[in-house]
Amino acid sequence: MIGIKLLFLTIFTLADVSQSQHFSPGAVKPLNGPNLESAVRRLSSALKNVASGGGPNYEILKVNFATTQVVQGTLDTYNVKLTQGGVIKKCEVKIWSQPWMSKGGNNIKIACNGQLETDVTL
Repeated sequence: MIGIKLLFLTIFTLADVSQSQHFSPGAVKPLNGPNLESAVRRLSSALKNVASGGGPNYEILKVNFATTQVVQGTLDTYNVKLTQGGVIKKCEVKIWSQPWMSKGGNNIKIACNGQLETDVTL
């Protein structure tokens, strides 16, 4: 009898927790506050790495929003305004990070005005 009560208690507790936290593995999550600040630092670092590797030199003007998603690593997506050589561009930057890989653990894709401009793996 106690076993059945514990089973029902466990089921009801799990149901309540799942409804209140909306936990969804692999779901896209918007970034804000300290998480957004940290993500913007990662973006800035990634753009510097692209430039130091012979790619275009972009500067961040504004981050409109950013999201993160866990997919065999972490995929951060940024909707940003960047400048390159004085030209302002609306861009989407995707940084796919797989830190356990010794080489090629970061893929950076930059698409501006609907055109893929950069696709590098560092």
